Amino acid sequence: MIQTNATIIYRSMLRANACCLCGTRAPTITLSSAIRRALSVSSRMWERFTTTGMRALLILFRTAPAAAGGLGFDTGVAGADLRLYTSRVVS
Repeated sequence: MIQTNATIIYRSMLRANACCLCGTRAPTITLSSAIRRALSVSSRMWERFTTTGMRALLILFRTAPAAAGGLGFDTGVAGADLRLYTSRVVS
């Protein structure tokens, strides 16, 4: 099998983890432990907000008067709907 210069260069670039045509090495991304910890904490805070904070906002929206842009439900009805939603979605 005859190999041309182009195939030899292409194969050597693949072995060297090089970029497609320019031949430079692909950049590697390393994160320090502080950055990884900050990302972990922020994602946990976002998850807690979406599970507990949105429930509180939902109750406030459902119990607000209709004139103020809410739905005007009774607190008991809004709580029962929230419990039904939580039992279906969270568990």
